[in-house]
Amino acid sequence: MSKRSREQERENKKRIMRVRIITSLVVMVIILALGTVGIWWFGRQIPVDEVVDPLPPTVSVEEAFTLYNEDALLIDVRTDEEFQSLHIPESLSLPLDQLEEQMEFIPINLDLVVVCRSGNRSGEGRDLLLDAGFPRVTSMEGGLVEWVRAGYPLEGDDVQP
Repeated sequence: MSKRSREQERENKKRIMRVRIITSLVVMVIILALGTVGIWWFGRQIPVDEVVDPLPPTVSVEEAFTLYNEDALLIDVRTDEEFQSLHIPESLSLPLDQLEEQMEFIPINLDLVVVCRSGNRSGEGRDLLLDAGFPRVTSMEGGLVEWVRAGYPLEGDDVQP
């Protein structure tokens, strides 16, 4: 093999290497662009103005029970001790003093019913959630006191069999 043909072969290898590098870079840019678009499109949250109807500020125990049966998320803002002793099955315990720091774990696309013992703390919790941008939030009038009176399902240490 002559010196000239070796140089041409080296030049050809360099060109092939450049083409491979450029092709790899183009493919990486395309993948990054598609990934960014995918994250933006699929990760976006529903803007509040796209929600049809907000929930009323408060609902009766009967209306809360209906929402409960329609898969609304019930958020109990009482203390951990109160929750442990008596609570609504499948409700989420988020004490009022921890609600703001735990909001990121609450799904924005569900109806939320905030409950407490008598209906006072639930109003505060509802307002915190509404102020944070949750579109469909209400609080239950009368709290767990009225839920117990109505005979709806309960769980906890103090539930009588």
